[in-house]
Amino acid sequence: ATSFTLHQLAYHPAAQQKVHEEIDAVLSKYNNKLCYDAVKEMTYLEWTFKEAMRMFPSLGFLIRECAKKFTFPEIDLTIDEGVVVMIPVQALHNDPKYFQNPDEFRPERFSPEEFQSVEKFVYLPFGAGPRACIGERLGQMQSLAGLAGVLARCEVAPGPSTLRVPRVHPASDIVQCIRGGLPLRFIPRTPKP
Repeated sequence: ATSFTLHQLAYHPAAQQKVHEEIDAVLSKYNNKLCYDAVKEMTYLEWTFKEAMRMFPSLGFLIRECAKKFTFPEIDLTIDEGVVVMIPVQALHNDPKYFQNPDEFRPERFSPEEFQSVEKFVYLPFGAGPRACIGERLGQMQSLAGLAGVLARCEVAPGPSTLRVPRVHPASDIVQCIRGGLPLRFIPRTPKP
């Protein structure tokens, strides 16, 4: 998720500039020290990370087992107890029915004003409900802190072998892997006060 976020920023310099400006402004308030409170203030960075996870969730699908017989009245479909159900997370996240222009990388779609209109249980990078990922908050905080640490000191740009649209490795299981990785160039930068 972190690598894909950097990949998207490499191809979207305007979003990367906003992230740099936010990181610089927030870190200057904390004596240029990366800490929990600083990361929590980096809202645009969080939106950016969430947008990358929308486009390419680490888990392409979720697997659940039906706990009791259930009928969807709208389509008159019944699922029996014990049936395994696959939830296509990546398909939901990239469906224009739920996200306008899903191929467009636009972190602003995760602003509270805009995201409140997204149908519940459509954005599922960590699952939802009692079977949601127990490490969601820790994983997100680690990723945001890592992104802030890297982006405070570097700009990212596509490398010579970087593919604009990376391909999922066909041997991926539940956690998706990208064929050939995500090569990027890291260019040193000096934070602006």
